[in-house]
Amino acid sequence: EPTGRGKPMEKGAKLSSKLLEERRTAIHFIFTSVLSSPPEDEWHGVGGTISKIRRCLNIPKGSRAEVEKVLRDSVATDASKYDPNANKKNCGRNAEVLPKTEQARILTNALGSGIGIGQGAVLVNLWRAQENVRLGNDMYQPVSWSSVQRFCSRSDVIAISKRETKKSGTDDEESTWAKARLAQCEQFKEQLS
Repeated sequence: EPTGRGKPMEKGAKLSSKLLEERRTAIHFIFTSVLSSPPEDEWHGVGGTISKIRRCLNIPKGSRAEVEKVLRDSVATDASKYDPNANKKNCGRNAEVLPKTEQARILTNALGSGIGIGQGAVLVNLWRAQENVRLGNDMYQPVSWSSVQRFCSRSDVIAISKRETKKSGTDDEESTWAKARLAQCEQFKEQLS
């Protein structure tokens, strides 16, 4: 679809935050330096500024709004002071479980004893329900598995990794099973030859 030099991204592929920052910087550069900041009435439509930038940088059609946002930000700021991350700072949802709180202590102790993220979320939700009863309000809403997982991924104290599987059986080449398996494989090999 795009006719830029690189190959188009696969549908549904996500860019890293570093690549998104570089993309916004490139959009700003092309808009201000290459195209000399054309007026807004020239941005839209076939052959408009947004289409030219999209084609040049191999940006998919679905990202038109992102390109337009960068153009608006570029017009609103001095070209030399443009910050591609200006509107990205402090964005996103507020953390449900904050470090150095009772909830963080509960999670740290639970996960440290071998309990998984799902059960850790259950324990935090039990504490939250008890606090709501004690305080007589609904200040604390239940947390989701992803909230607990996000807290764990950002924590300096908790290190989560997958348990390695231990294969059953034996490595003994002289076992009855190993001898039978070897004979079976040799028979298959002979049949295929």
